[in-house]
Parts: sequence; C-alpha cells; structure tokens
Amino acid sequence: MCVLYWPSVGYDFVEVDDPEFVSANGYVRQGLTAETIRWAFTTQHASNWIPLSFLSLALDSQLFGVEPAGYHRVNVLLHGLNAALLFLVLTQLTQRRWIALVAAGLWAVHPLRVESVVWIAERKDVLSTLFWILCMGSYARFVRGGGRRWYLVTAGCLSLGLLAKAMLVTLPAVLFLLDSWPLRRESDWKRRVVEKIPLMFIVVADAAATIWAQRSGGAVSSLHLLSFADRLANALVSYLRYIEKLFWPKDLAYLYPHPAFAPPDHGWPAAVVAASAGTVAAVTLLCVWLWRRHQLRYPLVGWLFYLGTLVPVLGIFQVGVQSMADRYSYVPHMGLILLLVCALSDLVRQRPLLRPAGSVLFGLTAALLIFATAQQIPVWKNGETLFRAAVERTERNSHALNGLGATLARSGRIEEAQPFLQRALDIDPRSAEAHVNFGLVLAAQSQESQAEEHYRTALRLDPKSSEAHVNLGTLLATQGRLDEAERLLQIGARLDPHRWQIHLNLGLISLARGDARRARQHFEEGLRLDPTNATLRQRREQAVAAGG
Repeated sequence: MCVLYWPSVGYDFVEVDDPEFVSANGYVRQGLTAETIRWAFTTQHASNWIPLSFLSLALDSQLFGVEPAGYHRVNVLLHGLNAALLFLVLTQLTQRRWIALVAAGLWAVHPLRVESVVWIAERKDVLSTLFWILCMGSYARFVRGGGRRWYLVTAGCLSLGLLAKAMLVTLPAVLFLLDSWPLRRESDWKRRVVEKIPLMFIVVADAAATIWAQRSGGAVSSLHLLSFADRLANALVSYLRYIEKLFWPKDLAYLYPHPAFAPPDHGWPAAVVAASAGTVAAVTLLCVWLWRRHQLRYPLVGWLFYLGTLVPVLGIFQVGVQSMADRYSYVPHMGLILLLVCALSDLVRQRPLLRPAGSVLFGLTAALLIFATAQQIPVWKNGETLFRAAVERTERNSHALNGLGATLARSGRIEEAQPFLQRALDIDPRSAEAHVNFGLVLAAQSQESQAEEHYRTALRLDPKSSEAHVNLGTLLATQGRLDEAERLLQIGARLDPHRWQIHLNLGLISLARGDARRARQHFEEGLRLDPTNATLRQRREQAVAAGG
C-alpha cells in the first residue's frame, strides 16, 4: 500500500489549502510550542476547528522541518495504517477474513483515495479516519462483552476523531447500523438508542464548534447565494456521481465546480435531479425488500452507511464552491464497497463454479485500480500539474483557471499566466481572488493603474480579503503613498496575522520613514512567524544598524 503512494513523498506543497495549513502558517511551522497548542484549540483558521490535525502537522514540522517530504511521508503511512486497521476491524465485525481483505484492499487502492493521501492539507482526512476505524473496532469489542472500558475507548476515539475533522458526526448513527449487521443485536432497541446518547452529546458539541468556525471564516454560503433547492438538487445528484466515480474513476479533479456558481448555468437540470432521486429511492426500496423477503441485512446497512456518511459533505451546508470532492468519499465508500464485496461473495458461495471467475474478477479489478491510482498520483506533483489537470478535466472551472494563472505568474511566466486569469474572470467576474491575481500580473507588466483597479475591485467584492489589502498596500508603497499603504497592510495583518510578508512590508515602510525602531519590531515579528527567513533577518540587521 505504502509502496503505491511512496512517489508522492517527493512532491511539493500545492497552492490549495497547503499554505494556510502548513507552508505559510507560522504557528504550524514553529512546531509543538505552547503558543501553537493554544492557537490550535482556539483558532477558526481556514474556516476549520480541527486542533488535532493542526497539532499533527506542527509535530511534523518539529520533526522534519518545513520541507514537504515529511508531511507526505506521514500521510502515506497513516493511509497504510488505515487500510490495515480496516482489514482487522472488518474481520472482527464480519468474522469473514476474505471479505474483509478484499473490501479493505479495494478501498485502499482506489484512485479516489489519492486526494486524501497525497494532499498534505488533507491530513485531517486520514487522521480522523484512523479514529473512525478504531471507534468501530472498540465498539464491536464493547458489544461482544468487552465491558464498560471499551465503551469509554469508543467515546475517546470519537472525541479524538472529531478533533481531527468533523466528518465523524455521523458515526453514532453508523454504530446503530452495525448493531443490526453484522453485530446482530436483535432485541432491546431502546438500550441500543440510550447507549448512543453520550456519543451524540459529543457530536453535537463538535458540530456547533465546526459551524461556528465555518461561519466565522465566511466559508458557509448563505441561502441568497445558493438556494435550498439548489443544495438539495446537488446532494441528490452527488449520491450518484460518487457511485459513478467508484465504478469509473475517470477525469478526477481536485475541484468539481458547482453548476449554480458558474453562470450561465443555473444548477442541475430538473430531469437529472429527478432521475437521481428516483434511483436513490429505488435502491433503498430494493435493500428494504431484500431485508424483509430474504433476511439479507448487509445491503441496507451498507447502503445507509453510504447515504448517511455523505450527508455532512453533500452541500446542504454549502462550504466552498465545489459540487463534490474525491476526498469526501474516503469514509462513505467503505460501506458501499463492503456491500458489493458481500454481494459477490454470496453469489460465489451459492454457485461454487463461479469461484474461479470471482477470483479473476477481484484480481483484475485490483490491478486496474492500482494502475489508475498510479496514473492519478502524479497529478499532485505540484500546483501547476494539479491545476492543469482540473482545467483539462472539468468545464468552466474558474477556480482551477485562476489557480493555474497565479501559479504561472509566481514562477515568472507572466504572459502565459494572463490568458488563464482572463478566462477565470470571464467565467466568474465576482471572484475577488481572480481580480487579485490579475492585478499581480498587471503590476508585473508595469501596468500599475490597471492593477490598482483590480485590487480595489477585489476589495469591493470581498472586504475581508487579506490578499487584496496586502497587494494593494504593497503597490501603493512602491509609489510612495505610504500612509494608505500602511493602513491597508495593517488591515491585512489583522485579517491574516500569520503572514510574515506583511510585517516585511510594514518594516520597509517604517525604514522609508526613518523609524528604524519600529521597522525592527516588524522584522522581528516576521521572524517569529518564519524564523528561518533570510530576507527578514537581513532587514532586521539593517534596522539595527540604522539605530533601531
């Protein structure tokens, strides 16, 4: 398992979330200090409340420094551990080793896992799932006579998993499903409900913290931007799209644009939504019929596992501009794959002559999935490869076009970047981020007045954009408009207090005014956020030499 993903250890950070989580996050980069621990438990950074994930990344920083290889290595090892634990827990639950091996193996090597494993910022995915699997295993021990201590272990694993990512909010419901199959707790359903109440209290507390963080960070779209009908329609369509990607993992991308956010599209066509709703209802009724008529429990349990665990990420509480994401299938596909493997196993058991064909089918499927995963992993080599793949594989993806343009601009390929940024603005002229990046390109071409116009447009569209404040402030500083530049940079520092670049620019403004003492303070604050930065160290020495 780890061998398959090991090439990613040599990959770079990507420009999506990795800067906020690691590469430009001063708290994470300084390691496991008291300040980092306090920040992790109190921050709403990146519209998340995931203290355990931030602390895990900070530990990596302390152990491996700021190079991406160490972070990648831990992600790969965590996924390998998850695969091994899933095999052990499914064996414990089903008492059928081969079913557990096939289900865990297919789940682990599927190309939809790549995003969760290779994306450093998705440490929260692989880490939280570790506790999800441990929680299922400890609960099985509790049910089968392990005693109260195993219930406490279950509650502890749930709590730790929620501190890594809120995806575990559906876990108490999943445990209730496991009571029916494969644990087969036939009687006393009231006791089974009461057992879940303490777990639900833990879930509700974490859900409140998560919603608070996402709303505080402006990540949750309001109903006037995306109606409830659009949200429900996308949820129904996504159920089938995740199944489609399971069977045919083609054209995978880090972001699939929500059609309601990409004019002139206005959400999913009614016929597509109706077909999706009908399919979900039909499969559900079929599973219920199999339970009642043939006493087959695993189809309904596996199907409801899939439907239920996707609920938090279906967009009912829309976060971001995506309609779905490969990483969101990391847990839900466990239930669906287990259902399919159990169905194939039952078919082979009833018809022994099919056993060789079943073995060939499994081997061929595993080989094809491994090949597809090996082809998908290099997409995440760096930001340019990631954005190019998304531009090529999706339509009207303004986020990917903007990302590709910004990446090319940062590498000095200004003329190559400009058409991508223009296309991004043509698709979504309301994108503050695209206006900021287009302004950077224009400034690099000495078109300062046009760049200023785009920066100010970005500020009108998003008054909380730190990038817009900082870039406009930096541009004005080069023109000698120091008062407005300083005001904009100070606002940017309040909006994003862990960016060392802001303090560098504020220090340069102070030096230009002859205030060496204040300049030294800014440079030292920048060094606190990035202790290894040679430019800040040099500027601090300059300020000290000037009497600061």
